[in-house]
Amino acid sequence: MKSLLKVGLAKLPQVGFGLIMDLWRWKVFENEGDVKSWNSIWWSLNNEFLGISEPSGYDIHGEEKLDPAGKFHVIDNVP
Repeated sequence: MKSLLKVGLAKLPQVGFGLIMDLWRWKVFENEGDVKSWNSIWWSLNNEFLGISEPSGYDIHGEEKLDPAGKFHVIDNVP
């Protein structure tokens, strides 16, 4: 029973991340917003589903910023 609990606690946080990752991909594929808004879409999904906001003092609207590209699962198309 103890090992099942450990597995559950290890996998449960990944559900939310997987959801926002796929939602972000579909918003990009559906062409919602231009390339400049991709980072703000990422952070709005993080805030909505996980309650995580961007770091204080961080400008999410900068053209050179794309936080999703820093995640291996996003750039390698891992389901």
